[in-house]
Amino acid sequence: MSFKFFLETRDNELFEVTALKIPTICSPLPNKINVTDFPRLDGLEFADQFDDNNSIEVLIGSDNYWDIVSGETAKGKNGPTAVSSKFGWLLSGPLNDQTASNTVITNVIVTGENDQMMFN
Repeated sequence: MSFKFFLETRDNELFEVTALKIPTICSPLPNKINVTDFPRLDGLEFADQFDDNNSIEVLIGSDNYWDIVSGETAKGKNGPTAVSSKFGWLLSGPLNDQTASNTVITNVIVTGENDQMMFN
């Protein structure tokens, strides 16, 4: 079963999201980013705060991505890329320029009826 809720943007707009409740979106984030290592990120207002909570509470899917981003980016030769959104700047990409990693990243696409995908 899906449900709807609203997220408040930086401009105090309400952005409606249809979601599925699952117990865990992903494992805790392994790294904290030191934004001072990347001068291009200085002064950006991020969508999320870098606090001690390294869990993901809401994951907005690609079906809503272009509704929330402006297309403005801050990208450098290495490190993460920042993308401006209605909620603040989003970061994605590597934290360093290493080519080898012990970390495996994967995407999973689940299809089916919403009520069949609901976890308690």
